[in-house]
Amino acid sequence: MRRNRAYAACLTLAALTALPIRADQITLKNGDRVTGSIVKKDGKNLTVKSDLMGTVTVPWDQVTDIKTGETLNVILSGQTAQPPAVTKATISETNGQLTLSGGQGSPVTIAPERVEAIRNAVEEQSYERM
Repeated sequence: MRRNRAYAACLTLAALTALPIRADQITLKNGDRVTGSIVKKDGKNLTVKSDLMGTVTVPWDQVTDIKTGETLNVILSGQTAQPPAVTKATISETNGQLTLSGGQGSPVTIAPERVEAIRNAVEEQSYERM
């Protein structure tokens, strides 16, 4: 009986650790990592809401790696549409380039400097109401 319980506990633990993590994660130039939900990138700062650290705002130019689990609204510089077109995509970074996946013409690889703004769904709704 004990072996069955231990086996069941191991199977449950294995199943839970195999689930995909939906959190966003950023890595900074100094090696620090912040895990949570990306709220927005406006101007030169990126804001992340972390369960353990609360709301964290970091300079965009200090971010060396970014991975998002949720689709975000991404506005790129150089877009001529008025208002600028919003791409809904997940973001990952490889070799200093961002890959936007899930949007139109996906995936698209761009330089981080091209990102004018990033907003989660709540921030995008607030922005559209203004």
